[in-house]
Amino acid sequence: MQNRASRSLSASLIPFLLLTFLLSSCLTGGQRDSELPKKTQEFLNSCNWDFGSLEPSRLEDIRDPNIHSRYYLVDGDVESVWSLYIGSDPAGQWQGPIANLAAVYDPESAHLHTSPLVSGLTYSEGQIYFLDLTIEWFYHVTAAFMISDIDPGRRILAFNYLDNNTSKGRQEITFTGLNNGGGNQTLIRHRSWYKSDSDFRDVLYGPYHEEALDEFHFNIIRGSGMSSRIMSRKKLEKKG
Repeated sequence: MQNRASRSLSASLIPFLLLTFLLSSCLTGGQRDSELPKKTQEFLNSCNWDFGSLEPSRLEDIRDPNIHSRYYLVDGDVESVWSLYIGSDPAGQWQGPIANLAAVYDPESAHLHTSPLVSGLTYSEGQIYFLDLTIEWFYHVTAAFMISDIDPGRRILAFNYLDNNTSKGRQEITFTGLNNGGGNQTLIRHRSWYKSDSDFRDVLYGPYHEEALDEFHFNIIRGSGMSSRIMSRKKLEKKG
């Protein structure tokens, strides 16, 4: 009952929350690209389409960030799962009723790849991703982040919110191989650090954030022949 009430409350305030949480404070500009969602155009207009000026926020500069952790258990060996996440098409990973990939800026080619032409790219450090988020089936906002770390040795994929967002933060996905009863499994931990100028807004962000994470991870696993499930801290402790 408490969870249901929390979701009901957050649904009524999410448009206000995400508008201030995700959008840049700049509000002017006039350039247009007809292939981009309207809110993504507005985000880029606010920065005058100057991709070189976009910087990631730094976790060490955030005092007392909110921390959120979500765990997924995948029935597949860690190398295969890591390769699946790093090598599959990001356009397919960010595709659903909550989040869709609008565009990717690739600094190596200095080119903005717009969806669906973004198809075929793979993750690379320094790329900037623009997501079109749908709230309550009709309200749209844009979220933008930079790929900050891809570490095959430690199996870490991380991205940081852009510094010109109202909220600063980082998301980090780690992959750990397990061998339980002769079957290979992978534990995925998706950690998020974030902070805005409103503690109330940050608390309400949690339920929507979890739904977006679930959509992202299940999109990747779907069609791979592997299965996955969400793991709570309690279940992880029992698993040892």
